[in-house]
Amino acid sequence: MRIFTVDAFTGSPFAGNPAAVCLCSGVLPDRLMQDIATEMNLSETAFVTPLNFSEIDRETRFGLRWFTPAVEVDLCGHATLASACVLFERIGNTNETIVFETRSGDLPVRREKPGEFTLDFPENGQMKSCPIPGNLLQALKIPSAVETIIEANTATLLLVLADEQEVKDVSPDYPELLRIDYAFPVKGLIVSAAGKKYDCVSRVFVPWEGIPEDPVTGSAHTILYPYWSKVLKKPVLRACQASRRGGEMLLRSGNPGRVLITGSAVTVIEGELAV
Repeated sequence: MRIFTVDAFTGSPFAGNPAAVCLCSGVLPDRLMQDIATEMNLSETAFVTPLNFSEIDRETRFGLRWFTPAVEVDLCGHATLASACVLFERIGNTNETIVFETRSGDLPVRREKPGEFTLDFPENGQMKSCPIPGNLLQALKIPSAVETIIEANTATLLLVLADEQEVKDVSPDYPELLRIDYAFPVKGLIVSAAGKKYDCVSRVFVPWEGIPEDPVTGSAHTILYPYWSKVLKKPVLRACQASRRGGEMLLRSGNPGRVLITGSAVTVIEGELAV
């Protein structure tokens, strides 16, 4: 089986968010996919299957599943971008747009220019203000939050901070994050603020799914776009995820209930998986 490592949401190797992409000739057992993802030990490993099981360079529809080292997830932006990069750039798929069939529905990806692609993702905007859970501020080592929101579709907690430096200064105590008694389901945590060079700056933590800090998270921006576009009154946003590796993307509205996420990706490893 061919396998690739792709750095997503960056045009430079060794930045952005690395994802493993496995090109499958048929359906793999769930246990095997989970074992491969655990072996790769990246935030996500993607498994791509041409739905006609032939002519991968002309195929328009692919099955796509994503696994962290611990669990399968419903939606992953950077590994979708990485999968499209492999199909367009390494396999030479001749279509302008391909569609991934996933647990979150159909996800079209359009080729923009060499190394740059646009994801068409569902918007997650079911947001409700909530009290700050337990010792969350202490666990993040920050003094306060401007606003605390829970996004119901994804069980993601969004903390809006006063400025981008506070976002960069967050230093989580991961065991404490997992010990907090949340009054509602929580699968992920975003801290974000308005930026100077960028419209919004964020960091994302997902220890509940085996990912302490995710370097760059496309799916988190399906929440950040509806929030910040409303607050800033801007239809197009330049976003930065301020992890150590860092990454950036362009966000805009698509069809009703959809977010278009444009970013770059670069392949850094290509090989054969001996299973």
